[in-house]
Amino acid sequence: MTTRSVAITVGALVLAGAVAGFAGAGLPDEPAPLQQFKAAIGEYITLHRQLEQQLPPFDVTTEAQQIFESSNAMAAAIQTARAGAHQGDIFGSHVAAYLRTRISEALTAHGFLPEEVISSTLEEADEAVALPAVNGRFPWGRGAIMWPCIIEALPQLPAELQYRIVGRDLVLVDTHADLVVDILRDAVR
Repeated sequence: MTTRSVAITVGALVLAGAVAGFAGAGLPDEPAPLQQFKAAIGEYITLHRQLEQQLPPFDVTTEAQQIFESSNAMAAAIQTARAGAHQGDIFGSHVAAYLRTRISEALTAHGFLPEEVISSTLEEADEAVALPAVNGRFPWGRGAIMWPCIIEALPQLPAELQYRIVGRDLVLVDTHADLVVDILRDAVR
């Protein structure tokens, strides 16, 4: 076995442990939709990290071109691996209902109306920029805003992922690949 294959095997074992820990296995007191969400996120992160190990390492740099090339390589690898990805892969129906309720409760608890969230994201949006699409690049010109009370209400994500609100929709973004992982339509009601 070569040094590289040993490193990959050890890396895979560490990765499996980290993802299993994120997935929350063995937490029966969590609602079923939250368990489903964590399992789906765990599967995605396993894929993300496996693909990332196959690419040249990303060097921290101030060179924009190197950052774009690294992001493009990661996006292409994920897009190929998830060629059949579609809306609802992560935000399945039970997860969607659960997250919509969490968002609604958070806004109510903090005294905000859904219309305030929607209008703030629309004010920021560049109408000329395309709307997000699953397995497509995230259109940052459409909005990058996230309300703190919504972030607090949503399940925590691994470092590779972030939530974004675009209009009424909740978008799950892979920030390393600058890629839309899933979209929850009408998340803000």
